[in-house]
Amino acid sequence: MTRRLLPLVWVTALLLPLAAGAADPCAGDAARALVLGSGGSRGAFEVGAVYHVVVQRGCDFAEIAGTSIGALNAALLAQAARSDDRARSLANLQAAAENVVTQWESIRDSRDVMRPRTLGKVRVALFGLDSLMDFEPLHDFVRSRVALDALRTGRALRVGTMTLDDGHYREIAINANGVVDSATAHGFIFASAVVPVFGRTPLMTPPGADTPMQVGDGGFRHAVPVTSYFQHCTSQASSTAPECIPLTGADTPPHSRVEQLFVVVTSPYGPNTERKPRDAASGPLDDGRKVLAALGNVLVDRLHRDDLDDVLLFNDLLDWQSRTPGSGAGSPVFPLGSFNRGADGGAAKPYEITVISPLRRNSNPLSIFDVDAAAQRQQMYCGCIAADEVMQKRFGLASLGASCATRFPAVPATRRHAETAALTPATCRDDRVENR
Repeated sequence: MTRRLLPLVWVTALLLPLAAGAADPCAGDAARALVLGSGGSRGAFEVGAVYHVVVQRGCDFAEIAGTSIGALNAALLAQAARSDDRARSLANLQAAAENVVTQWESIRDSRDVMRPRTLGKVRVALFGLDSLMDFEPLHDFVRSRVALDALRTGRALRVGTMTLDDGHYREIAINANGVVDSATAHGFIFASAVVPVFGRTPLMTPPGADTPMQVGDGGFRHAVPVTSYFQHCTSQASSTAPECIPLTGADTPPHSRVEQLFVVVTSPYGPNTERKPRDAASGPLDDGRKVLAALGNVLVDRLHRDDLDDVLLFNDLLDWQSRTPGSGAGSPVFPLGSFNRGADGGAAKPYEITVISPLRRNSNPLSIFDVDAAAQRQQMYCGCIAADEVMQKRFGLASLGASCATRFPAVPATRRHAETAALTPATCRDDRVENR
């Protein structure tokens, strides 16, 4: 249904007046949320992008949400202590961003995250083994690096999960109102990052459920946990405001007021395009392996694209609604709501949404399981460069690309990377990517 509304939004955009000149989005006290998508080892890209936005640009965030590897990154960041003092609050988050870089740098090999099971593929195919890999090293990482006491005084944190029993997407508020369930917090953060079959999904009882369920990577439903920031509203009497619930369901915990959304994804994204060209060097699709790789790459890309396409459309509709004479809290034009409302309620407003995505595509969908220090450093650098480009183009800010190179220099080569080339913006760019 949303796809049929796209032409309407394009026409609307032509009719609306141009927005006022852009300004530094990190200045002032706007209520901001940071949203981090899925992507396995490509989560290093998120780390570089967040570092740039938080440390080099000075953006503070009151709420952080993540799915899959984004849940792990979000949990590490959310340990930053809250403070009513603006400078101290930002300093705490900047220290947490530095710590996330350090934690990623401590992961030197895939065995630091997962261990292969003996004859895993054969045992899964013949005997029904529940997983190809043992993700207990990742579980240990979560338990040892995410301090529950820090979460209690940290930023609002939520992680996206999926219960395999019913296929339902569930967002878990890890530290709602400063309360952390010590028995389940680590488990839900870990569960969000476990890809079913590749890893053993834990058995847990989600909030509101009566029985334990298999809980795994929420990215299969929402690779980018941004949909819950919008609401479905039902009409009430003309004298009262409509009743609204998050689009992800009534069991999704409501967000606090949010005005700005910074969304970081690990797959290139360009609005209104579904093209995903292959690397010519890979040759024609002349065998089943190449076809499966191409198909897997499209599916991974699709998971991110669906969420972003939808929320940008919803935001455009809210923007149109806010400009429509006579529309208000009691008489919305569309059955849509947001958490960008004043303290006294009022009409739902659109968010200021900033999307940061890679400038270079990756044609191997299984690279999400590829852990390598040199590759991770390149991803962090490219995340920093991509964020810097967005801040330049969208908000007219000066380039800080040189600072990205200083903070994220290339690391020594390994057996899998015979040479170590200097990291430059060209390293991060692919002219076929249409995400700008």
